[in-house]
Amino acid sequence: MRQFIVEGLDGAVAVANVDGEFFAFEDCCTHGAASLSEDGELAGHTVECGWHRGQFDIRTGAVVASPCTVDLRTYKIDVREGRLHISF
Repeated sequence: MRQFIVEGLDGAVAVANVDGEFFAFEDCCTHGAASLSEDGELAGHTVECGWHRGQFDIRTGAVVASPCTVDLRTYKIDVREGRLHISF
Protein backbone atom coordinates (compact mmCIF):
# COMPACT_ATOMS: atom_id res chain seq x y z
CA MET A 1 0.00 0.00 0.00
CA ARG A 2 1.02 3.56 -0.66
CA GLN A 3 -0.37 6.88 0.41
CA PHE A 4 -1.23 9.62 -2.08
CA ILE A 5 -2.47 13.17 -1.72
CA VAL A 6 -5.13 13.84 -4.35
CA GLU A 7 -5.93 17.43 -5.25
CA GLY A 8 -9.54 18.20 -4.42
CA LEU A 9 -9.87 15.62 -1.65
CA ASP A 10 -9.63 16.20 2.08
CA GLY A 11 -7.26 13.66 3.54
CA ALA A 12 -4.99 11.10 1.95
CA VAL A 13 -5.89 8.16 -0.27
CA ALA A 14 -4.37 4.71 0.11
CA VAL A 15 -3.77 2.63 -3.00
CA ALA A 16 -3.23 -1.11 -2.84
CA ASN A 17 -2.32 -3.57 -5.57
CA VAL A 18 -3.80 -7.04 -5.07
CA ASP A 19 -2.86 -9.54 -7.76
CA GLY A 20 -2.46 -6.78 -10.36
CA GLU A 21 -5.75 -5.03 -9.53
CA PHE A 22 -5.63 -1.60 -7.92
CA PHE A 23 -7.93 -0.39 -5.13
CA ALA A 24 -8.19 3.15 -3.72
CA PHE A 25 -9.70 4.01 -0.34
CA GLU A 26 -9.46 6.68 2.32
CA ASP A 27 -6.22 6.32 4.21
CA CYS A 28 -7.54 7.23 7.65
CA CYS A 29 -9.14 4.55 9.83
CA THR A 30 -12.70 5.54 10.73
CA HIS A 31 -12.21 4.38 14.34
CA GLY A 32 -9.06 6.36 15.09
CA ALA A 33 -6.81 8.66 13.13
CA ALA A 34 -4.36 5.96 12.04
CA SER A 35 -2.97 5.91 8.52
CA LEU A 36 -3.89 2.55 7.03
CA SER A 37 -1.10 2.68 4.44
CA GLU A 38 1.58 3.52 7.02
CA ASP A 39 0.38 1.66 10.13
CA GLY A 40 -1.89 -1.01 8.67
CA GLU A 41 -1.38 -4.45 7.16
CA LEU A 42 -2.90 -5.80 3.97
CA ALA A 43 -3.90 -9.45 3.66
CA GLY A 44 -5.70 -10.19 0.42
CA HIS A 45 -8.56 -7.70 0.16
CA THR A 46 -8.57 -6.87 3.89
CA VAL A 47 -6.68 -4.02 5.49
CA GLU A 48 -6.17 -4.13 9.23
CA CYS A 49 -5.60 -0.93 11.20
CA GLY A 50 -2.35 -1.06 13.14
CA TRP A 51 -3.77 0.83 16.12
CA HIS A 52 -6.82 -1.18 17.24
CA ARG A 53 -6.94 -4.07 14.73
CA GLY A 54 -10.21 -3.04 13.06
CA GLN A 55 -10.50 -4.37 9.51
CA PHE A 56 -12.00 -3.20 6.22
CA ASP A 57 -12.64 -4.78 2.81
CA ILE A 58 -10.70 -2.55 0.40
CA ARG A 59 -13.02 -3.44 -2.51
CA THR A 60 -16.09 -1.94 -0.85
CA GLY A 61 -14.80 -0.10 2.21
CA ALA A 62 -17.06 -2.23 4.42
CA VAL A 63 -16.08 -2.89 8.02
CA VAL A 64 -15.24 -6.57 8.53
CA ALA A 65 -13.93 -6.47 12.13
CA SER A 66 -14.52 -4.30 15.16
CA PRO A 67 -13.91 -1.96 16.84
CA CYS A 68 -14.61 -0.08 13.60
CA THR A 69 -18.27 0.64 12.83
CA VAL A 70 -18.07 3.17 9.97
CA ASP A 71 -17.12 2.04 6.47
CA LEU A 72 -14.21 3.55 4.55
CA ARG A 73 -14.84 5.68 1.50
CA THR A 74 -13.58 4.01 -1.67
CA TYR A 75 -12.68 5.56 -5.00
CA LYS A 76 -12.77 4.37 -8.59
CA ILE A 77 -9.26 3.85 -9.91
CA ASP A 78 -8.15 3.31 -13.50
CA VAL A 79 -4.78 2.68 -15.07
CA ARG A 80 -4.26 4.66 -18.26
CA GLU A 81 -0.95 4.89 -20.09
CA GLY A 82 0.81 3.46 -17.05
CA ARG A 83 -0.61 6.08 -14.64
CA LEU A 84 -3.19 5.72 -11.88
CA HIS A 85 -6.28 7.93 -12.14
CA ILE A 86 -8.60 8.24 -9.13
CA SER A 87 -12.19 9.42 -9.58
CA PHE A 88 -14.21 10.92 -6.75
